[in-house]
Parts: sequence; structure tokens; C-alpha cells
Amino acid sequence: MNYTAAIQYLYDLQMFGMKLGLENTFKLAALAGNPQDKLRFIHVAGTNGKGSTCAMLESMLRHAGYRTALYTSPHLLRFNERVRIDGVEVDDLSLGTAFEAVETARTTGAAIALTYFEFSTLAVKNRIHSELLRMARDYASERRAASRPVPADVALILGELS
Repeated sequence: MNYTAAIQYLYDLQMFGMKLGLENTFKLAALAGNPQDKLRFIHVAGTNGKGSTCAMLESMLRHAGYRTALYTSPHLLRFNERVRIDGVEVDDLSLGTAFEAVETARTTGAAIALTYFEFSTLAVKNRIHSELLRMARDYASERRAASRPVPADVALILGELS
């Protein structure tokens, strides 16, 4: 699947809206061999400051000699902005390949319907896992977000003090 077709397919999923629950995410992760279990995560959630916090953590880890992956959302201009590996935005070909891998897993056996966020998160995790990187991750997350089934080595919750 080339990048343009992959992005169009992803945007077409937006019509399915939001779906609570983690069943689909766990099913596809299991079909893919649970790649999240082979990586280490810093999971950042909360109201404000997630992007800045993750950018600083990613920079510190990279400068300390770790390989890093940063996943943020939303993007401003291009989907690629969401994914940086070792400080470099991921390329179109890699994202297209990751989308194709998720689509293949999704349609294996009983097809699983995914939302935009579920599909994009699984594709990004596939891309990151393909290089077995440590991951610094950013997305407004809660107990039922599709990004949650990752074993967080560190969890940060940001918010305002009242």
C-alpha cells in the first residue's frame, strides 16, 4: 500500500467515529505477536503539556544514547509528523508498509472493523516495533483509549492544580 492510498484509507475510517473499549486493539496486537511487550514505554497523558513533555523526554533519552520513537497526535500538515524515530520524521514508504501490515492482520480470519485512531496507532506501533526501539509516546490517553495496551515503564499524568 503506498503512502497516499494508506492515508486516504485512514481518513475514510473517520466516518466510523469513536468506539470505546480495547477489544479490537488487543485482538490485533495478539495477531501481530504482541509487539508492545518487546518495547519499553513512557506513557504521557493529561490535560496540557503532553507534547512539550514528550519532546523533552525524547531529546534527553536520545542524547543519553538511547534509540527513541516519539508518537504524538494530532498532526498539523502531514500524518508523518506524528512519528519521529531517533529525532527524524518517519518516511512515506515506511508508513505505507506499516499500514499494509495492519490491514493484512485486520483482514486475516474474521475482519475486524477499526476506527481511525485504532488503525493509526497500530500502524505506528508496527513501524516502531520493526526497529525494536524504545518509545516515548504522547497522546491524550485514558483508561479506554486505543493506545493504552502498552506496558508503561513510566507513566506521567499532567494536569492543572486547583
